[in-house]
Amino acid sequence: MSRVLRPTIALGAAAIMGLALSACSSMPFNNRTQSTELAVGQCLLVPLNSQVNSVATTECTEAHTGEVYSVTTLKNDTMPSRDEMDELVHNTCYETFEAYVGTSPEETTLDYTAMSPTKQTWAKGDRKISSWVSQGNKSEVKGSAKGSKK
Repeated sequence: MSRVLRPTIALGAAAIMGLALSACSSMPFNNRTQSTELAVGQCLLVPLNSQVNSVATTECTEAHTGEVYSVTTLKNDTMPSRDEMDELVHNTCYETFEAYVGTSPEETTLDYTAMSPTKQTWAKGDRKISSWVSQGNKSEVKGSAKGSKK
């Protein structure tokens, strides 16, 4: 099964998250969370747009289409090129997948994708790559992928 990594869903999204956080958007499990404030273990409704400020989040016991399994902060002083960012996103998500799910990306029925900084969000200090796991067909699931070995 192919791993689908759409860095453009990528989280360029992540970034635009503006720095107009509402008080509740900084909470880990509420209705909306800033894309730059996602936390490992958070379940979400995968955004349809390639750039988003916030995403709908929910408890993993509720129906959801994605689960954050890795949040990595880049140490770069300057923003990588689009190709370099795509490679960083792919490598980061690939390398952290098995530790969370319990099986390698090659041996799973799950897909992964991520959000990463855009030029605009990088300028505002965004350095996070947030990787999440999902069903390849974007169907909703209940429960956590953590340790599921799916």
